[in-house]
Amino acid sequence: MVAKGDGREYIGHKGHTVEQIDDIIANPRPDLSGFVEGRGRYKGQDMTLLTGQDGHWVLLDPDGNVIAVSNRNVPLGDNENTPRDIIRPLE
Repeated sequence: MVAKGDGREYIGHKGHTVEQIDDIIANPRPDLSGFVEGRGRYKGQDMTLLTGQDGHWVLLDPDGNVIAVSNRNVPLGDNENTPRDIIRPLE
């Protein structure tokens, strides 16, 4: 099981509850989840992108901490909710 990070300060601002984030982590859609290329301070590292059953996603750093979430305050089709390209499927 992947550990939840300390991203609670922005999870609520994006319209998520901790329970919704936990559900995405516990029950990801394998077809829309996998590893993505890290950016910024995570450049060159594999980040885990987990997409939930409802299409919203969370991004985990290499240690399993939540560092980004989709925004429930805007439609899933909004550019802000476009996840990064998966470079390899979830293992």
